[in-house]
Amino acid sequence: MNNTLTVEKLFEGRLFRIPNYQRGYAWSTKQWDDFWEDIDLLESGHHYTGTVVLDLVNKPPAGASATPSVWDDGGKSYLVFDVVDGQQRLTTLVLFLDAIGREMEAFPALAAKVRGVRHSYVRTKSDSGEALIKLRLNADTHAFWASSILTDQPGPAAPTNASQQKLLAARRYFSQRLAEQRESKGDGYAAWLEQLRTKVTSQLVFVLYEVSTSAEVGVIFEVMNDRGKALTELEKAKNYLLYLSEKLRPNELDQVVTGTWSDIFKRLMAAGLSSSANEDQLLRAHWLMGYNPDRRSWKGTGSMKEKLGLRAYVGRREELIGECRRYVELLGDASVAYSEVLSPRIPGAFANMAESDRDRQLIADASRRLLRVGAVATFIPLLIAARLRHPSDGKFYEELLELCERFAFRVYRTLRKYANSGQSQFFRLANDVFRGKRDQAATLNRLRELVEYYSPDDQFLEALDRVPKYGWPGLKYMLYEWEHKLAGKKAVHLDWERLEQRDASKSIEHILPQTPTDEWKQAFTADEIDVWTHDIGNLVLTEDNSVYLNRGFLAKRGTAGDRSADGSVKRVYANSSLYQEKVLLEFDEWTAETIQQRRDEIMNWARKRWHVDLPQTLEGVDADDEEVDEAEEIEPIEAIP
Repeated sequence: MNNTLTVEKLFEGRLFRIPNYQRGYAWSTKQWDDFWEDIDLLESGHHYTGTVVLDLVNKPPAGASATPSVWDDGGKSYLVFDVVDGQQRLTTLVLFLDAIGREMEAFPALAAKVRGVRHSYVRTKSDSGEALIKLRLNADTHAFWASSILTDQPGPAAPTNASQQKLLAARRYFSQRLAEQRESKGDGYAAWLEQLRTKVTSQLVFVLYEVSTSAEVGVIFEVMNDRGKALTELEKAKNYLLYLSEKLRPNELDQVVTGTWSDIFKRLMAAGLSSSANEDQLLRAHWLMGYNPDRRSWKGTGSMKEKLGLRAYVGRREELIGECRRYVELLGDASVAYSEVLSPRIPGAFANMAESDRDRQLIADASRRLLRVGAVATFIPLLIAARLRHPSDGKFYEELLELCERFAFRVYRTLRKYANSGQSQFFRLANDVFRGKRDQAATLNRLRELVEYYSPDDQFLEALDRVPKYGWPGLKYMLYEWEHKLAGKKAVHLDWERLEQRDASKSIEHILPQTPTDEWKQAFTADEIDVWTHDIGNLVLTEDNSVYLNRGFLAKRGTAGDRSADGSVKRVYANSSLYQEKVLLEFDEWTAETIQQRRDEIMNWARKRWHVDLPQTLEGVDADDEEVDEAEEIEPIEAIP
């Protein structure tokens, strides 16, 4: 059936529900602005606002009329429909009408109409006295929708997934827009508000399409999305599994899927990893680790559909249900490990891998070092596999992290190889570890071999001696590690997040300045200035480079306790909270010789810091396995949650 209906007619005698296979609410400011502008510019006549595709839940036999299945406390009957397409618009519409209803309550003359708005479009009561919400959202969002969005007094529950966050933001958005109108229109606000309600319910129109078969639902769902808001791969995976659940009934697969996905979304949000990129990365890592390590095999949810397709399991219904359950349960477990890999500070991270808080902290520190050096995508499947295969072996996991960090620093930062160098080997190793083909010792041995293969000591040491200069992408990380070396067991008083976000010109100090004064030129020849200015021996991390400028060395160095004329602590190396600035007190002058001395000290430490013992046995790396794509650049160093 295909009709053009106003909002008022669309809601007449219908209740809507968002099936669990649908995505959650995804609109944000851009879509809300468009929605508001459409209504604001509407003056007369009807305004087409989109298509809504519905699927009657209890279809009657062919040729018979549909029988209402729900009644409200006023005796009105309703048919229940699944929303196949248009859920973003419908959800926004209900949310907006609810906001209008709350505003109308402030005006006694409109009080009677408030009940009409709420009962017609938001919520009423069933004939048994229970709450009857006109639009029911999917399982992982509806409780929040009912208790914190469609209510005058939101409950205390905080959002636990991205959809809930967006719903709360939408409620605040429309409340703010209406508050702006209340202030600007003054005494005319009540009349404007009533006109707005009429615009929305009587002038906005939907094209309604009712599907006739379940097969048609599947086809429509695959090809239609609201305003181009593409589903993430994780959402597509959930939807496909729920589709299989419908086809394979009776089973409890739908409950397993919705429960697991709810846990996954909550987990990712708590870890600050709720972006579509994180969701896709999790799904890909899970596939490479648990199913096929060939990265060319990953085709998004297409890979899963091939693996868990109905045609592949003809006559083997129970086997397919079992495989689906295993897929879901493994993904749920993988999401725990994934969250810990990328957010090692989340509460409870690595708790079952460590016997003490100190051991847990060592694992978390090793995780943060790997994240700081960057290019972590290569290692995620392996780290998840190790976490799942050896869940209580914290020492092994810590060693694995340390070797991955050395690989990343040597291969990606120092030798500047492409970000996918070695990925094929790491993905295969991840699959081997997950399937139990390698124990801990064999895994670590293989990783040492890969470090040596992709960054032989002679090449690494030669490059390491050459690259530590101002402008090198690994410089901040190397100096930050040097700060930890100088601190020993003491705390480092510089947050990596803050350091990484700041420009190098503000966070890295040239002791011999880039624009030397005559005082400096008396201590350095022109050639020495050219050689040493940007060398690591002349560079330190600093809280604020602007305070030093191009002053002389003794003026920069100062004396501990020095104060300015106003009594404040003087900004000199001696008063710094950073150890690499404080140790400059050991020098009475700054010359080419002292820079060389400091450089030698740092480089001797660096050679040991990123040294890797040769593997006990060698398996070799087949060059045919290499798939280095020269168009794939190294990813930026990530900020650490």
